[in-house]
Amino acid sequence: MDLKIVSIDIGTTNIKAAYFEGPRCHEVRQVTIETRTRDREQTQDAPAILKHVQELIDYGVRHFEIGHVVLTTAMHSLIYRDENQRDEPMILWSDNRSEPSIEALRVMDIPFYECTGTPLHPMSPLTKLYQNRAKPIAFVYDLKAYLMEALTGLFVTDISSASASGCFNIHTHTWDLEILNLIRKDITQFPRVVPVTYQAPMQHGDRVLTITIGATDGVMASAFFMQDAYRHQTKYVMSIGTSIGVRYYATKPVLSSTHTTFCYIFKKQAYLCGNASNNGGNLYQWVSDTYFNGTLPFEKLVDFLEIANPEHIELLAKPYVFGERGPFWRINQNLQFNIQSSDHTMTAQAIFLGMIANIDLMLESIGFDHNHAIFLTGGFLKNSRMAQRVADLLNVTLLYLEDENSVCEAAVSLLGVTLPTKPIIRITPHSMRQSLHRQKQYILQEP
Repeated sequence: MDLKIVSIDIGTTNIKAAYFEGPRCHEVRQVTIETRTRDREQTQDAPAILKHVQELIDYGVRHFEIGHVVLTTAMHSLIYRDENQRDEPMILWSDNRSEPSIEALRVMDIPFYECTGTPLHPMSPLTKLYQNRAKPIAFVYDLKAYLMEALTGLFVTDISSASASGCFNIHTHTWDLEILNLIRKDITQFPRVVPVTYQAPMQHGDRVLTITIGATDGVMASAFFMQDAYRHQTKYVMSIGTSIGVRYYATKPVLSSTHTTFCYIFKKQAYLCGNASNNGGNLYQWVSDTYFNGTLPFEKLVDFLEIANPEHIELLAKPYVFGERGPFWRINQNLQFNIQSSDHTMTAQAIFLGMIANIDLMLESIGFDHNHAIFLTGGFLKNSRMAQRVADLLNVTLLYLEDENSVCEAAVSLLGVTLPTKPIIRITPHSMRQSLHRQKQYILQEP
């Protein structure tokens, strides 16, 4: 008998719930998450997220008689619980409040990156925990631990969420005691770490559901393509949604000499390696709002990119509107142009050519060979013309699945469900190729 499952993916901007009966997806529902921004701080309301998750589970019980729930959560979340059992707002990966602590951490003798696979950057919960090391905190949660405790009563998190905290040793698969000592915390203040396939019972009215703890969204987005039907095509996956990730799986930790790639644990002999950028599809809305009064259609943006010649365009951009992670992991990068221009079309062209050049630099950082193809996920390249333009500019073959719901489907496969193979659509670069050399050289200049 096929399992009836709801796969819930809690990202940075929305929650997606996919309702399955065995390998068949019956319905997908989506809820938007509100983010609060104040100066460098970016937070969300964890109780509100929990309420949405409970409602999505309830919907699945009523309409599909689900018996199983599997969870996927965004990386690098952090929730402080004080001694009176009060929780502070959930801190997001995009929160930069810990920027002043970075330099102090860099000069310490502790090999943070070598131990954890997480670059030193304000996105990392470690940097925020260090900044608040004197604060009276009873327990440290990520979103996965928060949801699991609320739904099952167990203070546990999955190994991929722990691995993204900056406090978890990638070699011993345990909380790093030297790092915990630095941030003045005890191992009992952190959740117990369990495999991504860990299951626990959840009482729902007069029914008992089974919750599979699942993994993080970045880990799951790439894990989907580890299936036999796809992995012979390529090991590389690129996601362009709000942000950008270029990733691949390795059988052991892979670390860079420059500390500018990440490496997170998925399971035994499966480590997610790669690079990430804060500046992806979110640039579209920002460019539209800033230069076109919110009226720039996406198709018009594609027009701008199709007519832009990167070898001759005068305006060059460092596209770091939302700060920068990959490829340099510098904390003082921002949007920058080589010259002043009042031509908004040229400005849009420069920013998005800069974004694509930044992807190329991230691919170089992970040793990508352009003879390989890349699987695509995320909404930004669902537009076929945009996908073709990116393939042309990167000079790389892009692969995608027309009906792709990789995170929710990969999470379902953790329950042993074999999903049907989907046709692969291939986008090959056109013969008339243009070089991003000028854009990359400008980005590579010191800030």
